[in-house]
Amino acid sequence: RHLIFSILCSTIMASKSVLYGHYLSCVDKQNPSMVDIAKSEFATVIYWTLHMRPNGNVAAANGDFDYNDPHYQLVNNGQLTEFAKTSVKTDIATLKNKGVTVLFGIGSAKWENPKGQLLNEDFKTISEMSDATYTKLINNLHLLCTDLQVDGFDLDYEEELPEDVFQATIVKLTISLGKLGHIVTYCPFTDQSGWIQCLKTVNSTAGQQYVKWINLQCYDGGKDNYSYYQDWVQQITDDTGVSDPNQFIVLGLAVVGSGAVPAYDPSGVRSLLQKSSNIGGCFTWLSTAMCAPSPFTVADYAAAIYSGLNKSK
Repeated sequence: RHLIFSILCSTIMASKSVLYGHYLSCVDKQNPSMVDIAKSEFATVIYWTLHMRPNGNVAAANGDFDYNDPHYQLVNNGQLTEFAKTSVKTDIATLKNKGVTVLFGIGSAKWENPKGQLLNEDFKTISEMSDATYTKLINNLHLLCTDLQVDGFDLDYEEELPEDVFQATIVKLTISLGKLGHIVTYCPFTDQSGWIQCLKTVNSTAGQQYVKWINLQCYDGGKDNYSYYQDWVQQITDDTGVSDPNQFIVLGLAVVGSGAVPAYDPSGVRSLLQKSSNIGGCFTWLSTAMCAPSPFTVADYAAAIYSGLNKSK
């Protein structure tokens, strides 16, 4: 089965098969091996997720950030950390050698700061940055792309900022990263009108659309999105600058063992995609549930996405 799948991998690469990876490259965390992920034929792997150091400390003023928590700082005072230069760089090279697109997520989950506080305010922090600090942040994100072969960033806003602040921050970050040639994707679970307006504002402000696709969460807080994803497609009108709305929405499905609901095994992923239309692909949440003791591997889920998108058994 895997041999056949590998022969046909160019087809799945044309569609979007996306894996969200939690604590990738962290040797003390459970995950599939990077070699297995690279061989699985997922077209895109997202390192989930970057967290901004809160404003009010030196690291924040430098635009520094961590991968998941402060134990895994990636950039310190404008320089890659040893963790970034060794484990992360080596693992990303393994993915890139197989033609995988690599993104870093920004935002989403609560994280524990150096003071032991649980925070969920990455975009709040970005919105409050001075111009000088924001420039440092963009330079540091760009550093991941130039030195680690990262292709871009997935914006996963799940905070409760005023709507105008949310949109302004997302649009500013999108244009800043897009102008540097980096891929930008969005990962919403709610507020359809707000995210669509971000697309429109990016297009009207920049004169082009920098967002490559939307990773639409269809689990937990976004569990109803599968029933209404066609409405997301219909709302992507000409003024967004998106050329093919039918290929712009990537459905996000949680896998068995991820802790999210509803959750699917590979056969469930395949079945759901086979009866779906006008979608650009599928992402699976989350890598840590695709290794022992789970009976389902990362290759099983990648194969399920391939066969589901191509309506094959």
